[in-house]
Amino acid sequence: MIKLLSANLYRLFHSLLYWVICLLIPVYNIGSFLSNQSLYPEHDFVALRENSILFNHLGCIGFIAALTAGLLIGDEFESGTLRCKMVSGHTRNSIYLSYFLMILVGMLVIHVVSIGASLVVELIFYDVTMEGIREFLVCLAFSIVPIACFSAIVLLCICLSQKKALGTVISVTAVILMSFPAGQLQWYIFYSPQLISQGALTRKQLDTYLILERIFPDGFSNQLINDIGYLSRGYFTGLPAPLTCGILTMIFLIIGMVWFEDTDLK
Repeated sequence: MIKLLSANLYRLFHSLLYWVICLLIPVYNIGSFLSNQSLYPEHDFVALRENSILFNHLGCIGFIAALTAGLLIGDEFESGTLRCKMVSGHTRNSIYLSYFLMILVGMLVIHVVSIGASLVVELIFYDVTMEGIREFLVCLAFSIVPIACFSAIVLLCICLSQKKALGTVISVTAVILMSFPAGQLQWYIFYSPQLISQGALTRKQLDTYLILERIFPDGFSNQLINDIGYLSRGYFTGLPAPLTCGILTMIFLIIGMVWFEDTDLK
């Protein structure tokens, strides 16, 4: 599988589209940072604790995976490269896992580059605290989980379609559909103090929304830094967010491997 992964990564890292996106995403993060600066000039931000800026690109990872690694995998279906791999003696499970790891590694590279560039800009403007460093490191470790989940979703969609263009469309659509409930839950959670005071939301309902939100990778991405804030406010979050999102990742990965093992490849 190491040879398969190396070959996959070689193709990915020699894709012009991949590196264009890799350069654009930090610009997106920094633009969000400067926008917050202009909208809240009086706010006394603290470096590393405003991680919604540093991790702002996480919600886009599913789209990036579909447009880069997803296109490469779809091309292997259409060109017959996949069949050549199987004829060479590689098992279907090893091929599928090598695709998953290719997407995961590729998206982690973009993730690290984006955070690094955003971090440099943020440290110019903000002061650093030990609490901020601790929260940043926790969020950095946890952020691998939604990236893995997006990778598993995109790979499953590409393999189900066995087509480059169709697989990209399906995977992008799947990511969008998963973002809708996450966005709705995020709205209720963000305005929960006002809704609770008005009697429009109960604490039990809020607990349920917090649990459901953590299941979706987009919801987990959007609220990554706020986990600590929720705990400090005494909110019940059920299973830890990385665990709930991680379970979803394993479900998609297992479904994909089972299907890939038994299907008749065109």
